[in-house]
Amino acid sequence: MPQKKVTIFLDQTLPSIIWKSGIRPTITSLIVCPEGGVMLVQPSKSDTNGWIFPQGEINRHESPLEASFREIEEELSFKKGLFIKNRSRLLGCQVVKTGRGEKKFFVPVFHEMCGWETPRLNRENLDWHTANGPNDLWSKTADCSVGKKEFMKKVLIEALEKGLLCTNRWRLERAEPMIRYA
Repeated sequence: MPQKKVTIFLDQTLPSIIWKSGIRPTITSLIVCPEGGVMLVQPSKSDTNGWIFPQGEINRHESPLEASFREIEEELSFKKGLFIKNRSRLLGCQVVKTGRGEKKFFVPVFHEMCGWETPRLNRENLDWHTANGPNDLWSKTADCSVGKKEFMKKVLIEALEKGLLCTNRWRLERAEPMIRYA
């Protein structure tokens, strides 16, 4: 990724410099369920280990918000109307080295559900899980690459600092598991 500082907006397509860098832009959705848990999926790809936030490629013509809702619908069959309007937030983007050694430009978007539906998975994912606190999340993501684990940790810390994860289970359990996690 170029060293030049780039500004990303939730509702605008990505700047051309990102596409020219050769690093694939990937949307990651931090979905908070009505009871306060965080949605994870288990990818069916044989080269992907562990549980992750729902994610997928961003198309050139899409904003991060559009890409996030498209991926959520493709992977979990959740419609846009299942989320609290105007509550979605862009979190800190970063380049991550995956377990296969490739680099991806991750663009995380926070969403909060206003109701519950059981996910209907497509072929990209084997299963889904609602992590109900850091200890649950860390045990599910133990097999992920170090880069992905570190990225997920940063996204969760940023969501906590911005007051987006509002349930006590995330605040009370936060310190000790996140220290061990690195």
